[in-house]
Amino acid sequence: MGAAEQINKAYPRAGIALSREIVAVAGRLGAHPYDLANLINFESAGTFSSSVRNRVSGATGLIQFMPSTARGMGTSTSALAQLSPSQQMRYVESYLKRKKRIGPLNNVHGLFMAVFYPAAMRWELDRKFSKRVQRSNPGIVTVRDYVGHALRRAKLPSSSEVGDAPLLSLPFALAKRAAKAPAWVLAASSVGIAVLIALLVVRVRPKKKRRKLQ
Repeated sequence: MGAAEQINKAYPRAGIALSREIVAVAGRLGAHPYDLANLINFESAGTFSSSVRNRVSGATGLIQFMPSTARGMGTSTSALAQLSPSQQMRYVESYLKRKKRIGPLNNVHGLFMAVFYPAAMRWELDRKFSKRVQRSNPGIVTVRDYVGHALRRAKLPSSSEVGDAPLLSLPFALAKRAAKAPAWVLAASSVGIAVLIALLVVRVRPKKKRRKLQ
């Protein structure tokens, strides 16, 4: 099963056409397709709709284009809302391509910051946002806070959790816990598994028949 099919399976609302476009756009940008799918899931509140709109800010679409951002791209949020999700991905790609000049898109926090706060694309994960940003986003103090919040309802593993390994080689929840666990926990788990395997081997080993004394 390819990446597009996996995205479509994890996020049925996306549909296979948009899932394929996400993979194609991520490939051209050097981003991980699952990071981009998780980002769109978060920004569109799980709808994967090109017309979903924030009533307060007016932000619209797959990555919540602000009205000022849309104008800077030669369009408007109302025009973007009329596009199909696959069509709107052209603007998603154009926007992210511009932000690539600020920082890399090949890691999860760089990609997420490109949409939330581009100036932070090269920041350390624990660097704090300004007080103004913190006031506007309760509970978001650092870059790490935002990424964690954005991934809370993700249904696909992020590139930071599984690297380049096959993304379904482990259940997502297990991979997520393993990625966040301290090193000593992982070491202890490995030792515990090894001991368990050894005990099972001993247990299933056939017993030697005792020779009867003559």
